[in-house]
Amino acid sequence: MLNHSNVCWAAYALNKTRLLKEEHPVNSLGQQITDRQEFVLSFLPLAHIYMRSLQGVQICDGGALGYIHGSTNTLLADVQELRITAFILVPRIIQKVYDGISTKLERSSFLKQALFKKAYAARLKMFKAELIKIQKQFLTSYNNKTTPKPLQFVNQARLNYQKTTNLVFNQFPKMLGGRCRIAVTGSAPLSQTHGEFMSICFNLHLIEGF
Repeated sequence: MLNHSNVCWAAYALNKTRLLKEEHPVNSLGQQITDRQEFVLSFLPLAHIYMRSLQGVQICDGGALGYIHGSTNTLLADVQELRITAFILVPRIIQKVYDGISTKLERSSFLKQALFKKAYAARLKMFKAELIKIQKQFLTSYNNKTTPKPLQFVNQARLNYQKTTNLVFNQFPKMLGGRCRIAVTGSAPLSQTHGEFMSICFNLHLIEGF
């Protein structure tokens, strides 16, 4: 049976050995800073083991932790208010975001739909190329019999997509407060379509644990 000590140790180990710091963190003004404080919103029940562990990570890291003021229906409003830097998710929330954006897109004009599809395809191509680079680095590490850390090869800065695609996607990061660069999802499997959609539209690194 898990006890409080188990949760505390798991949170400490996760913070020290898995969530690596950026070498040169930059603030929202593009200025280099000596350290970055993470802002995270908690929306799961406090007794949920997934959220308890992640809250422990925040405490170990000296991060800021906010809590939703109502139901998950107002989640995005709370996210925008806190201006999170890391989004703790479950696949159900990602699916709701995907469905909401897809519905709005279907109701938009033919021109907007065409522009979105073209920009999305361009970003998807670059996104997959970046994944291949990371996979090759992991394979090299495996062949050299070294043990890589999960985020060792992930540059936590946002991907530098083609500027033309920004005309379509510039508003998406603002839906999360404009500062979110990494998301963590767990507790259930996530479809590849939803994962790619979240990463590409909001230009963040999505990490899945299950």
